[in-house]
Amino acid sequence: MQNLKSQLKNNKVTYLRIKANPNAKKTLIKQILTDNTYKIDISASPKDQKANNKLIHFLALNLDIPKTNVIILNGKNSKIKLIKLINNKIH
Repeated sequence: MQNLKSQLKNNKVTYLRIKANPNAKKTLIKQILTDNTYKIDISASPKDQKANNKLIHFLALNLDIPKTNVIILNGKNSKIKLIKLINNKIH
């Protein structure tokens, strides 16, 4: 996460590919794959967008950005997601 945090610090916008694993015991980054896809366990059900909301909350909290700056561009109903992260602190 520290690597991603420093990348976001230097860029206004960062894109992140995620492979989500809903219904896990705990929300955490499980692995970073060779193509830079983040494999993330999510402790919520995919039903009613609960896993997506939990993922947004997890990323915002750990990257120190508002939840509104974490946007799922693609894959809202899929395990593979494209996320847009926005850093408003860069001018």
